[in-house]
Amino acid sequence: MPGFDVVGVGCCAWDYLAVVETHPPIDTKCDALLVEEQGGGPTATAMVTLARLGAKTALAGKVGDDGRGRLIISALEREGVDVRQIKVGKDESSRLSLVIVEQGTGKRTVVSMKGSAAPLKPEELDRSVITSGRILHVDGHQMAAATVAARWAREAGLQVVLDAGSVKAGMEELASLADYVVASEPFALDSTGEDSIEQAARRLYRDGNHSAVVVTGGERGGFLVSEQGEQAYDAFRVDSVDTTGAGDVFHGAFDYGILRGWELSEVVEFGAAVAAIKCRSLGGRAGIPSLSEVAGFLAEHRPLRGAAG
Repeated sequence: MPGFDVVGVGCCAWDYLAVVETHPPIDTKCDALLVEEQGGGPTATAMVTLARLGAKTALAGKVGDDGRGRLIISALEREGVDVRQIKVGKDESSRLSLVIVEQGTGKRTVVSMKGSAAPLKPEELDRSVITSGRILHVDGHQMAAATVAARWAREAGLQVVLDAGSVKAGMEELASLADYVVASEPFALDSTGEDSIEQAARRLYRDGNHSAVVVTGGERGGFLVSEQGEQAYDAFRVDSVDTTGAGDVFHGAFDYGILRGWELSEVVEFGAAVAAIKCRSLGGRAGIPSLSEVAGFLAEHRPLRGAAG
């Protein structure tokens, strides 16, 4: 089995996006200005981000044998993501998200349906594939499989990155196996009881055995805690079309920086830049940049330290 840079175990979905002038109030109707569909899902989009940046990736997940499942797999294949570890459930439906995007602000509302596809089972994982990467990326959507994969990865000396998006049963155990926890603000505040991302990041780092903890705060940037110290980082200001998938893209870019051995301050700056570029396009994937595009963006805004290494 050829090695990968990053192997992901987690969520893949299909997104339907509608752009509206303003978010409609309850019990009203409005016209969509634009409707599109794209692949989605936290880990799937992170793997696409890595592939666009030049990394070799594979995804283990679950879809149904419906039209959405075929679209999910074909979209990943076109991006160069290895999909041989995605299992297809017979007579099952795939996950979907309905996304309403407000024109002008790029803010969105997401309504998701899990579909009937059963969760990926640990026995459906191929250990040789999971341990063939340099990083294992998990999001908690395939909790049992992700936890087993994380144990294998740790035993094999791989680094484990957790995208902690929301509090779920089993997340505490999965987090205990992660070298890097990259958490959303809601997860960080809900899981710690703290009232700021700074205090939540400190708490997550102090209570865990992690190399680093990052808590992302959207357009307000985020906060990093590691053995090297603490750092607040800024978001890049762009004309936002759609924030869908920005966190997922940040996570993929974060993995890329870890692969390259950059300082963590460079990693979060790079992640923030890649996420900002994505927000200039509709959907979670259409605007994901190449490495050269990121370099050009950062050359205009601030230097890309260490990117040529």
